[in-house]
Amino acid sequence: MTLRMRTLSVLSGLLLAGSMALASSDTVKASPAASGSQPLAALPAAASVCPKADFLALLPAPQAAAAIEICGACSDADCLGKRVGSACGLEDMRCSVAVPACTASVRCKCTVI
Repeated sequence: MTLRMRTLSVLSGLLLAGSMALASSDTVKASPAASGSQPLAALPAAASVCPKADFLALLPAPQAAAAIEICGACSDADCLGKRVGSACGLEDMRCSVAVPACTASVRCKCTVI
């Protein structure tokens, strides 16, 4: 058998096997739910209206503009004048409240988060 005949016989065998596999998958009976022969159950009327959700209790309370803390004069140099939680110094560092506080403002320290 020559190389050309071997190649053609392998190719024809692959095509025959593929067509047989496709033909056998068509004969498998689909389940009734997949075929769409059964109607879907009607949704309740209340599903279209959003009920008053209790998820608002999970959200943090909004802060008033005066409650946002600005780092005062006795803070680290990287945090001076920035808001608490702002990035400072190197990567992964934030301004956090330090104790003891300044007399009139918040004392911040640049710490790793």
